[in-house]
Amino acid sequence: MSVKKNVVCTIGIRQIEKSVDLVIGVPQKDIDKYGKVVSAFGNVAPAIVAASGGMYSLIDGYARLEAYARAGVNDIPAVIARTESEAEQLKLSLLLSASREQGGALSEGAVIEKLVKKHGYALGEISSIVGRSKSWLSKRQTMARNLVPPLKDMIISGAVCTRTAEEISKLPQEEQVTFATNIVKEALNKDDVCRLVKLYRSPEATLEICRMVIESPTEALLACPKTEKPRIAYAKNCDAARLHRTAYYVINLLEVLGKMICSAEGASIDASMEHLLKLRKKMLIVSKLIIANLSPGVSLGKQEVAR
Repeated sequence: MSVKKNVVCTIGIRQIEKSVDLVIGVPQKDIDKYGKVVSAFGNVAPAIVAASGGMYSLIDGYARLEAYARAGVNDIPAVIARTESEAEQLKLSLLLSASREQGGALSEGAVIEKLVKKHGYALGEISSIVGRSKSWLSKRQTMARNLVPPLKDMIISGAVCTRTAEEISKLPQEEQVTFATNIVKEALNKDDVCRLVKLYRSPEATLEICRMVIESPTEALLACPKTEKPRIAYAKNCDAARLHRTAYYVINLLEVLGKMICSAEGASIDASMEHLLKLRKKMLIVSKLIIANLSPGVSLGKQEVAR
């Protein structure tokens, strides 16, 4: 088997053209990791490029390249790969990405899509190149294909992380930007987004629930059935938002508890009496706090008499 002889040299960062397909799949943490390497040891990690006229096309190493640029490094080591066409460059980029322990699924999907649509490769051919199943390739291709351009811009700008974008890509294209904007505004994390997307795609989800997921994701998160407490990343100095969300959460829990009490048998009530009495005491305390802290002129409205 003949091995191609590539050229190793030093080139200027400004001579390298970045690929949008690579940018959208690189998380900030990878750039930060290379930033530490650059800070401690300088330009030790080469980028892989291909000659393109008087410039070079980046095949692999966007995180390294970005870390160098941010550190003020002008010249970096590079391997100039001997490739005969753009398709060859894409295959090499995909092979390098798939060979890493943690490849960027969105970047891989974008490259697969371009190889299939622009260069006429079948998934079976790509599968033999990278050693991945056709199903693995198809999932990434679908993910990249479903991602709308404005959401790609949000990834590149850092507003949405790539792992979160992978979940958002499962939603209908016309809903992605609105949903992404709202989860950024409400500071929800990837786990929250994963639950919301799962709720939206659930066969039991009504149109009302789907609307709530897209337009009011935090309320949908707190209202939907769950097996664990949702981990919501609250922004600093947002006491009003936290109070609103917590109150909404408690209201839903109380509604569930009320239904359980109404349908419970006497033995179950007796077994839970200690906790129910403690809950009643806490509710009375919270009620007094609410009344005491009401703004002037605000009424509690018509009160129901306990029976």
